[in-house]
Amino acid sequence: MPPAAYSSNNPALGSQLQSQGLGTPSVSWGVAHQIQKTLGSLSLEQLDRIFSLADELREEEGTYLAPRDASPQDAKSAGGFDLMPLVVGGDEWSRIEAGLTQRVRAWNLFLRDIYSGQEILKAGAIPYDIVYSDPNFHRGCARLPGVTANYLQLTAFDLQQDVRGQWLVVEEHLGVADGASYALKKRQILRQIAPRLFDGLEILPIEDFAAQVLDVLQELVRIPDGGARGVLLAQGSSDEYYLDDAALARQMGVPIVQGNDLVVLDSRLYLKTIGGIEPVDVVLRRMATSLLDPVVFDMGSRYGVPGLLSCVRKGALAVANGLGSDLANNRALAAYLSVITEYYTGEKPLLPSPHVLEMRDVDVREEVADKRDGYVIRHAWKRGPAHEWVSRHMPEHDWNRFWQEIEASPSEYVAHKLPTQAAHPCWTPSGSRLLPTTLRAFALGLDRISPCALAWTGPAASLPSSVQSTDRVKDVWILRTVPAASAVVHAQAEEAPKRLRLTSRVAESLFWMGRYAERAEVTTRILRIVQMQPSPLVGTSTAKLRQPLWAAMAAVSGHAPDFFLKPGREMASPREVPYYFLLDRRNGGSVLSYLLSCRQNAENIREHFPPEVWSVLNHLYLEVALHADQSATERVRLVMEDRSLHQDILTQLDELTGALEKHMLHNDAWHFWQLGVYAERSLMTIQTLKQVLAPEVDGVSRITPVSSTNLDLLLQMLAGQYAYRILYHARPVAARVARLLLQDQEFPRSALFCMEGMKRALTATLGDRPVKGSDAPLRHCGLLITELNFIDMATYFPRAGENGAASAGDEDDLSDMPTPDFPKKLTELTDLLLDFNVLISDHYLDHQVMFREPELFDLTHPR
Repeated sequence: MPPAAYSSNNPALGSQLQSQGLGTPSVSWGVAHQIQKTLGSLSLEQLDRIFSLADELREEEGTYLAPRDASPQDAKSAGGFDLMPLVVGGDEWSRIEAGLTQRVRAWNLFLRDIYSGQEILKAGAIPYDIVYSDPNFHRGCARLPGVTANYLQLTAFDLQQDVRGQWLVVEEHLGVADGASYALKKRQILRQIAPRLFDGLEILPIEDFAAQVLDVLQELVRIPDGGARGVLLAQGSSDEYYLDDAALARQMGVPIVQGNDLVVLDSRLYLKTIGGIEPVDVVLRRMATSLLDPVVFDMGSRYGVPGLLSCVRKGALAVANGLGSDLANNRALAAYLSVITEYYTGEKPLLPSPHVLEMRDVDVREEVADKRDGYVIRHAWKRGPAHEWVSRHMPEHDWNRFWQEIEASPSEYVAHKLPTQAAHPCWTPSGSRLLPTTLRAFALGLDRISPCALAWTGPAASLPSSVQSTDRVKDVWILRTVPAASAVVHAQAEEAPKRLRLTSRVAESLFWMGRYAERAEVTTRILRIVQMQPSPLVGTSTAKLRQPLWAAMAAVSGHAPDFFLKPGREMASPREVPYYFLLDRRNGGSVLSYLLSCRQNAENIREHFPPEVWSVLNHLYLEVALHADQSATERVRLVMEDRSLHQDILTQLDELTGALEKHMLHNDAWHFWQLGVYAERSLMTIQTLKQVLAPEVDGVSRITPVSSTNLDLLLQMLAGQYAYRILYHARPVAARVARLLLQDQEFPRSALFCMEGMKRALTATLGDRPVKGSDAPLRHCGLLITELNFIDMATYFPRAGENGAASAGDEDDLSDMPTPDFPKKLTELTDLLLDFNVLISDHYLDHQVMFREPELFDLTHPR
């Protein structure tokens, strides 16, 4: 980075700002100049350190969601962090607030009218066909109760500044407003990496944004005790704004749910939870109205809830923003903004917008076709970069084909002249420069414009588009020019919202995450021992002696126990074994496959994990995936052969366990993770013990004396060698090893320890007195504990007396060869464990419609 690129005395910055009207003596200009001086005083080493820390903090939040093999410099240039905020003066912000508040009121009145009397259409102020041709106009939303006063609870407006310093509203988001969490995260990171920039400045706080949104939702419902039960309804991890949705839900303290988490019964919306179904009073939707109810709107929607509209119509549910409000996003309506504003408020718009040309007018089409280089064409109701066309950037053949589409459906397109934007200073890893900037402001209800605002820069900023597709995000500083006014806090906001139980879908993801993480650990531990043993196909006596270890490796990874004894197309050769069980994507039982499944589940429920947990899991998966991509290199072959990769994986899995223990709330989510871990660990322990002591060939257990070496290796495979030596101070004996792995209450990998852990987790989740019918898993867990406690090792490892009868005595004298009943007992325990997993699934995960109070709705009586 050349030092000149970061010079605070760069004359180009000051002269260009002044030439655009942004450099006039003002508070905001002075603050911006002060920030540039502060940044310019930093050395290149200090800036490098700041940008590196910014990248680390962004990665912790999951900015990078795919394996990457890039140098630090490449990573910086790809996602440069902008240190320079967009500074807006207090007086300037007051004008923006007044203009946006006026727009919110006008659009709210418009929606009330359109979905009731449609007086503005009858007056001829707006053409009927603009409204009726828009698929976001839904007749089923007419005269819905509960929304006649206020359709808009959370909205957003994109603004750009022209070269005269005038702010123009270039886009409105009146159905779903995204991006607020990016502003909150940007401010948080900037405070961490460059606290000096904030010295001596009075900036409006934004940290209470989520609380204000919650307050607006409480106002919408008006439940007397202030305990409305709300959820945030999103499409899921497939949506580009899922991280934004998850962060907002986490900050609000409400569940983020998907359509299949909800069910409608008797025109009442319920959330499927681990404790039954619970009523929902208010929904903050993060998807278009057309996706919400497949019965009434889009029948192909996979994201909605059948019957949701009936709940709203009955008055049993409030939805924010109001159903049908997406209609106001129609860009063709923006051409009539002045008409709409004056019709409903009697005022002219306080904030202008670019002049919108309707392509349904043949004269407009001729004008645009003749001077196409000066126009941008946009779809009237479809959003996103794919529906915006800058004519001068299009090849001739693409333009001709596109123009034919316009001629076929002209009413679906609008045009406006390319704006001439003011440029604002940026300070990124590539240096300081001036770039066009778009500002997104958020409105809460009808009369509040939040200081939590977002800005972004770069070539895409000449047109408002998805925040995630732009080059860089900027923090926005609203300067406080007057003493802070005392904010009105509604009584409901002071009340803690009613907490809904953990949803069944989230519990299922957590349960399987615990299982997949445990599978990855056990597979790595066993592989670390097995790959050092001779192949079972070698005819030596040592190879035959180690065959039970290979059987255990196969069994715990989902293969038949005799997998390595029967050469076939799918069998991995001894040389390929480390790769096959660690890095092979085609093997569903590889560590990489387990980590991928664990991470995919985590992506779907990000709101339930602190950043520290996600950072460890994400880093672990990316590292293993990178080794898989580079598996042909000598370096990867060496780390697999010397088992250093195995150790790295185990170390990071331990870090994951520690991060969960230290940072995650020990609530229902934590307990379902623990349930998955303990259920899988106990199953793996029993399976490994069974195969080492009585390996299966063709489905039949082979009973032979177990060597002390194999017992010692078994203990190493299950991390029990240290525990055994502490307890017994002697060579491994089969009966003692079995007792340690099955019945020891203090060894963390024993089956009994895991069962007790499962019982604790279930008790913590269900309470001391669970609802009748929901305690079947807990009772089954008690049965498993009883079965384990009553196992007598002398029965299965008898010491032959003088008459050949089994007798209990010193375990040193017990046989090292189990009886045929021992593998049968282990099979019985395995079946009981599998039954337990089925019960967990039936009662909490694959949720059945069940009220916590059955008398409220008796499903057993016919209607």
